[in-house]
Amino acid sequence: MPDQVINWNNVYLQTIRSNGGAPTWISRTGAILHSAIYDAVNSIEKKYNPYLEIIPAHPGASPEAAAIYAAYTVLTSDIVYPNAIFPNPKLKIIAFLRQNATKPLKN
Repeated sequence: MPDQVINWNNVYLQTIRSNGGAPTWISRTGAILHSAIYDAVNSIEKKYNPYLEIIPAHPGASPEAAAIYAAYTVLTSDIVYPNAIFPNPKLKIIAFLRQNATKPLKN
């Protein structure tokens, strides 16, 4: 799981380097990104109090897939970082989600 958090933080940092922007947009995006990842993963693992909310999740859902989906959704949202050009990990993400969508959690 930490690999996906680091991966998406790197995508976020590459986006900042490519697009620049005001410090407020940059810091706001980072906060939203990591809050979304935290709540998505915590909605499955239910180990901690949520930042915003617990999102309904199917039994056996993948925390890694949840982290990927949350990060991708935040970083591609026009509201969070308008007019940004992002590195395109989309094909890898889609392939990962297709491969792992129905796999049970590993204990």
